[in-house]
Amino acid sequence: GFAHRQMQDFNEAVKWYEKGIQTFQASPEDDPLEGIMHNDVGYAYLILGRWGEADRHLKEGLDIREERLHVAEKRLRDATTENRAQLLAAKNQATLFVGLSRNTLGEYRRYVTEMDEALKDYDQAYEHFVEVNDYYWRAKCLCARGETYRRLASSAWEKEHDASEIQEYVEKARK
Repeated sequence: GFAHRQMQDFNEAVKWYEKGIQTFQASPEDDPLEGIMHNDVGYAYLILGRWGEADRHLKEGLDIREERLHVAEKRLRDATTENRAQLLAAKNQATLFVGLSRNTLGEYRRYVTEMDEALKDYDQAYEHFVEVNDYYWRAKCLCARGETYRRLASSAWEKEHDASEIQEYVEKARK
């Protein structure tokens, strides 16, 4: 599924991700994999314009990843000094994955013109990326958030809103 998604063959990607999810559910051995598959197939459905499937998988992936983050945080709080570094690494990975899910959900919401919700998802994603010090995803998230503000400015202009509102969106997009 991942290989087909990278080649932008999204119909094939969906087919393989769905098989992967079914296989995982029959034999759940690699916990992070389930959230990855739901997020990635959700993105493929997003590109294909299959909004219902995209929404369902992206939210499922986020739920799985947020639960894993809560577990990782609890383990870290309860940790002894011997295993603290390993648990911190697991918590950071879980934090990054929640950020990735939030970022993808923001893209979905931007595509379906739920701009306020998209901005909330991007803001949360950005906080997670800052927490784990991931500059690459911070930059991608900021660009996506800027694009959302640009679309809000364009929409306000088309609806002949006040020029100050349009300018505010433009400034936020530039920032």
